[in-house]
Amino acid sequence: MKTLSHPKTRLSAPFTDSLPYQCWFRVSSIPAYSTYSEHSHPWGEFIYAFEGMMEVETKQQHLIAPHHYAIWIPPSQKHECLSHYATRSCSFYLMPACCEGLPANACTLATSELSRAVLHYLHNNLPTIPITTESKHLFSVLIDQIKHMPIHNNFLPATNDILLLNLMQYIAQHPEDQRPISQLAQEIGLTERTLNRHSHQQLGMPFAQWRRRYKIVHAIKLLDQGEKVESVAYSLGYSSASALIRMFQSVTGKTPRQNQHN
Repeated sequence: MKTLSHPKTRLSAPFTDSLPYQCWFRVSSIPAYSTYSEHSHPWGEFIYAFEGMMEVETKQQHLIAPHHYAIWIPPSQKHECLSHYATRSCSFYLMPACCEGLPANACTLATSELSRAVLHYLHNNLPTIPITTESKHLFSVLIDQIKHMPIHNNFLPATNDILLLNLMQYIAQHPEDQRPISQLAQEIGLTERTLNRHSHQQLGMPFAQWRRRYKIVHAIKLLDQGEKVESVAYSLGYSSASALIRMFQSVTGKTPRQNQHN
């Protein structure tokens, strides 16, 4: 399922046939509602957003990476990159010889504090040709960090299943609706138990968990835009900022502000 149904800007992939070096780091500013149309390349790609949020569509998956998460695309994997919001992101490209020990399938990765420090340093000190010893060393550190990142098939999975899709679209349009899942299930003619069984089959989690994750992703976007925690909490149907903070901590182990990029 493409959540970006009508992209306004189509972008061209920066590299198609070769890289400047066997590993390469690139930073880009992407307008809201943009897409890199489906393509593939013989190298792997690690995508991380400093601001905003990137999504990747493959034939099998729709991957989304909120703050402190990244997306890995293995060599030769067909994919499309999407962005709903103005995004400042980086891509770390790796030729196949450098991909040994990295995930064989596209996935979401939980980044480490050290990897984020390296990414921010590279963002502010972009590599040059000829490649420097420092850049080579930082690339090696980053590759080693990626090898040890916990794999998440997707933080916010998607589906084309019509029953769940209608309910997911409703949640996206009415994030303030805090009615119990049992009432939402009745709206589509299901019991809560049947909805959760369906959700487990299609999304890999109970629907209440998916709704909490959607609220987290939506809240991070609003916080990035400068909204205060209190106003974000009310827009998501919480009675107080502390209620939103507790929900964040229950899912991610961190507060909303801690989930934002350093």
